[in-house]
Amino acid sequence: MTIYWVRTEKNDALSVLEAVERALDTGTMGHQAMITGRGDPSDPTNGDPYLAENLSELRQVWAVDSNQIVVSNRPVLAVVINALQRLIKRGAWWFLLPQWQQISTFHGVSVRVIDSLLEHLRQLRERLHVLEAASISPEHAKLLEEHIRLLRMEQQVLHNRIAALEAQQADYASSNSTEATL
Repeated sequence: MTIYWVRTEKNDALSVLEAVERALDTGTMGHQAMITGRGDPSDPTNGDPYLAENLSELRQVWAVDSNQIVVSNRPVLAVVINALQRLIKRGAWWFLLPQWQQISTFHGVSVRVIDSLLEHLRQLRERLHVLEAASISPEHAKLLEEHIRLLRMEQQVLHNRIAALEAQQADYASSNSTEATL
């Protein structure tokens, strides 16, 4: 399965389809840092501008402001609408506050969990870079295998030489024992 990462300036389906078609035609799979995993290991976004932008926004707007209202800009009615919104909000404050606190707590926990997961991802990415750097190239592996083969051949020659010397020693010992008995 191949994954293509595409970006568009517009948020409509036709732009996305055109971007996918361009990616398929050109064979470009998207942002290289996302594909190869290369980038600054200390950067939690791994160089992905979309993720960085959304993380920044997430950290800025996670808290729900229970005092915020939608400010009206209507020329004559704006003052009345805004005052009415504030009045309703203050009247329902005691009822809505527990839900707002629960929502804010959930959002805060979500942001902290995302930060923690990104830190774990960063650590795994660093570990992967270390393992990739320590991996043996196929050419080096072939050289090592050839060296091991030569060492095994040398070991076999030495075993044969030891067996021959042991046989000579046994012959010498048997000839000395027959001479001693005569």
